[in-house]
Amino acid sequence: MLRVRLICPKCFREEVWSGGDFEEVKECSCGYSDEAWNFWHTLFPTERMKRWFAEAIVYTRGAHYPNDALQLSKEEFMEYFLGRGEMWHGGTFYAWVYKKFYGEGNPNNGKTDADVSLHLYTTDTVEEAKAFLDETRKFMRYLEKRRD
Repeated sequence: MLRVRLICPKCFREEVWSGGDFEEVKECSCGYSDEAWNFWHTLFPTERMKRWFAEAIVYTRGAHYPNDALQLSKEEFMEYFLGRGEMWHGGTFYAWVYKKFYGEGNPNNGKTDADVSLHLYTTDTVEEAKAFLDETRKFMRYLEKRRD
C-alpha cells in the first residue's frame, strides 16, 4: 500500500499515513481536524519529479481522489495526485505546490510555485476561497524555509 506524508495546514506538523480512506478524519495536536485529503500531502518516501526544466517535490491538498486512492497502483495514484485524472469529489478547493530544484548551486533551488483550482458551489464564499489561497501562500513560505 502507498504512503503519504500528511502536513497540517495550520501548524505544519507532519505524519506518515497509509490509511485506507481519504475521508478519514485526522486530528492534529494543534486542534485542526479534517478529512485526510484536506491536509497537505506528498508521497512518502519523498520523490522528486520532472517539472518543466527542473525537478520538483510536489505537495497537494484537496479531494481530487477516489476515497481508496492509497490502495491503487502507484501509476494510477499519480494520475490523481498530479491532478491529471478525473476529479472525484467536487465543491472543494485543490492546490498543488511545487518545490523546485534546478541543479547544484542554482540560487532558485527550493523556490516554490503553485497551481490552485477553486471548484465552487453557490454556497462557497469569497472569504473561504481567500482563506484557502492565504493558507497555500503560508505553506509555500514554510516549504521555502525547510531543508529538503
